[in-house]
Amino acid sequence: MHHLQKISASALVAGLLLTNSLLAHAAPTTPLNHHKFTAVVVSDSSNNRMQRFSLRGFYKTKWGSFGTENGQLNSPGGVGVDKRGNIYVADDNNNRIQKFTCKGDYLDQWGTLGTDNSQFEHPYSVTLDSKDRVYVVDTFNNRIQKFTKKGKFITKWGSFGSGDGQFNEPGAIAVNDLNEVYVVDGLNNRIQKFTADGKFLTQWGGQRTEPGKFNYPIGIATDHHQFVYVVDFENHRVQKFTRNGKFIRQWGTEGTGDGQFNYPGDVAVHPLYGLIYVADTYNNRIQVFTSRGKYIKQFARTGSGDGELNTPWGLTVAMLPNKCSINSQDEIG
Repeated sequence: MHHLQKISASALVAGLLLTNSLLAHAAPTTPLNHHKFTAVVVSDSSNNRMQRFSLRGFYKTKWGSFGTENGQLNSPGGVGVDKRGNIYVADDNNNRIQKFTCKGDYLDQWGTLGTDNSQFEHPYSVTLDSKDRVYVVDTFNNRIQKFTKKGKFITKWGSFGSGDGQFNEPGAIAVNDLNEVYVVDGLNNRIQKFTADGKFLTQWGGQRTEPGKFNYPIGIATDHHQFVYVVDFENHRVQKFTRNGKFIRQWGTEGTGDGQFNYPGDVAVHPLYGLIYVADTYNNRIQVFTSRGKYIKQFARTGSGDGELNTPWGLTVAMLPNKCSINSQDEIG
């Protein structure tokens, strides 16, 4: 959002419930729906599990353990959610996508190590579009693969290189409301934009430290205004762009203080309020900001207990239906 909007009564109530801070800086960007609530789903990578938090950052549940069996994980990365609330996890070192219910019960999986269609070599990120089609960043195969929500292969694009539509360790993917696809092309230090079928549209970036440049970009998200947020990993910052790559603003420096980062790994946007959640990976916490980069709060700390994190590499923020409620407390908005 370019400017603060007048907050609605419903958002104000939610803001008060958020200890008078979190939503006081945001107005709904989509109509309020009281039959849904916020879930912040985090890939707790070095603990080989997923954790779900409420809007305010309260721990709700967890699932997963180290291994190769159904529901087990080996360094999970990106995460996406479909319209029914099912959760898709890029199970990076197991070279597969796993699908879970909104409460973490195992449903399905697809993928093995390889280069054929539906095979992966370190799938690092996953997201879904408005039609619940699944996009997977097949990182070491330097390509994007697209599937139905049941894992049926649709198409793919990309190869190793630095030309238009080529990749060098792509690390993340996002799809906006117009079904435009943005890919973080990590070692090429750029963002590439495609149609939903993989047709190249534009790119921006380059390796530097000034605004609009990157030093290993690694996470990406879009909001309902079609703005693009990029995690600039080695520059310890988040950058915001228009949908066609015009730089707007940045925030973050290296450190452990409020609003500082230690190699941030991912970013997500609250679909209702437009708040920005950042996985501050090596500080083992999640930080929350306004869409203008103003720090609001943080949650989680280092560890392996409930609500604690060890290198959180991926996250998403989703509105889930009531059937997904684990405990109605703190699951407003």
